[in-house]
Amino acid sequence: MAPPAPKSSGARNIVILVLLAAVGYGLYLYFERTGTVTIGTKDQVIYSGSATKAQATALGNALKTDGYFQDHGVSVLLRKAIGGSTIISYVVQDGVWNKPDMVTDFEVITRGVASTVGGLPIEMRLVNSTETVEKDEMITAQSGTQPSTQPPTGPSSTVTIGTKDQVIYSGTATQAQATALGNALKTDGYFQDRGVTVLLDMGSNGTTISFVVQDGAWNQPGELFRFDEVTREVAGSVGGLPVKVQLMDSKEDVEKTSSIGEVTLTGGDSVIYEGEATQAEAQALGQQLQTIRYLTGKGSDVFVGRHNGTTILSFVVADGVWNQPNAVSGFEALTRTVAPKIGGLPIRMRMVSTTLVVEKDETVTAQGATPVQKQPAQGGQS
Repeated sequence: MAPPAPKSSGARNIVILVLLAAVGYGLYLYFERTGTVTIGTKDQVIYSGSATKAQATALGNALKTDGYFQDHGVSVLLRKAIGGSTIISYVVQDGVWNKPDMVTDFEVITRGVASTVGGLPIEMRLVNSTETVEKDEMITAQSGTQPSTQPPTGPSSTVTIGTKDQVIYSGTATQAQATALGNALKTDGYFQDRGVTVLLDMGSNGTTISFVVQDGAWNQPGELFRFDEVTREVAGSVGGLPVKVQLMDSKEDVEKTSSIGEVTLTGGDSVIYEGEATQAEAQALGQQLQTIRYLTGKGSDVFVGRHNGTTILSFVVADGVWNQPNAVSGFEALTRTVAPKIGGLPIRMRMVSTTLVVEKDETVTAQGATPVQKQPAQGGQS
């Protein structure tokens, strides 16, 4: 059979023009087409690419149901790429991308609303007020995330404290910062020249302090709380809070993670939150304590922490207050009052000295309070 006759040049030109128009329209859809839906009166979802108004509306309604949209003028960007991938970008306040607990909150939110825009995986971005990407992760059905554009940490180096204890530092951490951390751990009593290893990593993802511990130590009751407290005490040596905490096995594989942050209130009072306690809970707790006039702008600190479902609320009090029954009853009543802000009862209520030594430790319920048996003190890994 003879091959078909070639099309005329005019016909070819028409086909080329049609193809160019189709490609151009596709590029227009991806790069230029942008719309906005408003949820309530102020919150907005800005959609682009092949994302539709219906998808943007569904996403916005899901964010409202989740509690992220509260009509405060929050913006979220939804883009669907030509290849089918979905990007949700949250416009956040400066520095939020460096707070591990808040990043985790956004990961949870993204999983919760994923079904409204086609399901997982979703590329989640935290962007600043100029919509510059500061955090970029691929969110999957698993609890972990896959960094999308974050660079790996840099090579590590080591400083030795005493003759055996070591701080291994990486990322943007400096030898001076590692030395300061090591000296703080020695002052705190964690480093006792027994060959203990701590890792310090600093970079765009914030500060992480990792403790290499004996196998199984991460499963012991109260261990994460203990390492949270150690980290809080030495955080000033590496620039302050927030700090991510990790417990590692002897192979330096991460077994448990936690985080510590601080909410500063009017007048210099602070609520320090640890473990699974969130910044939002700390903020709500602080506001409640201000409302009932427990915090009055005198630079007082309150601590809230949570691990494995156990919440601990700690009050710093003057010497001897823990031995006054009426005062103890007052703090038990105070704990019941603020309990709804931090997950409800029961709550372990602690009264600590001005040097943060626990002097009173009891579990407060709606019916009463029960003393908590003290755990034996433990030093660093030997």
